[in-house]
Amino acid sequence: IRVVQEVRQYLKDRVFRTIVPRDPRLAEVPYRQAPVIAFDIQSPGSKAYIQLAREVLRGDAGLKGKSDDSTAR
Repeated sequence: IRVVQEVRQYLKDRVFRTIVPRDPRLAEVPYRQAPVIAFDIQSPGSKAYIQLAREVLRGDAGLKGKSDDSTAR
């Protein structure tokens, strides 16, 4: 959590809201050569990546400020 706080303090509103947690299932991705949602959609990592994708698709990309600043993405 300290790292998250430091990143958010430095980058301010240019950080996604979703935090992808450490998850053993994510470590299996290179070995399985498949996205984690393909073999364990209920894992914490899968759920976090789905939430992150929603942020991106909404267009706010986790930004608190105005979305017209192209350098913020």
